Amino acid sequence: MNAIQMANIEQQALFSIFMTSYTFALRCEGFYKGCCPGSSWNSTSQQCERCTPGYSGVNCSFPCPYPSYGVECQQSCNCIQDLCDVSTGCMNSNKGCMPGYSGVNCSLQCPYPSYGVNCQKICNCIQELCDVSKGCQQTTTAHTICISGYFGRYCRARCIYPYYGEECEAQCNCSESMCDVTIGCKAVDEGMIQMSTKKVFL
Repeated sequence: MNAIQMANIEQQALFSIFMTSYTFALRCEGFYKGCCPGSSWNSTSQQCERCTPGYSGVNCSFPCPYPSYGVECQQSCNCIQDLCDVSTGCMNSNKGCMPGYSGVNCSLQCPYPSYGVNCQKICNCIQELCDVSKGCQQTTTAHTICISGYFGRYCRARCIYPYYGEECEAQCNCSESMCDVTIGCKAVDEGMIQMSTKKVFL
């Protein structure tokens, strides 16, 4: 049995446990059998019962509109509409997740600074401006607050060598390959320096 099948079985088991413990609804005058909106008449138990997850309204006749799902439609699917079950949310694990989301039920957001489909892109702006789906977002101020070494709209432009740092105001005094746009000259490994020194004196 693969991980997807296990996740689906686990999700069905939780749904069954939830349904067996679901409470009876209140009664309201003026509705069929006195059942309030958000409940329906159960002819077996002869009582009004709350709507099953994924349904709401008078006599539980309205399925949750996409992307909503669950009890009283209070949760939101982060997958495409075809994979959003009104009762349980996103189906088929990672398949069909919206950009910026992954995992079972598409419930995991990309960790900063990652964003996009399968979290394959990197935000070059501060975390507060990094949208998990679209990347760096424009602020209401005149410009986006970029991380050090980046500038411009959506922080897509990088400092050009030998410049680095905030607003590209600092200069590297090392080779281009050793100059990082964020921190400047990278530290050189001690072992590498000793090896190159030995070669010179041989």
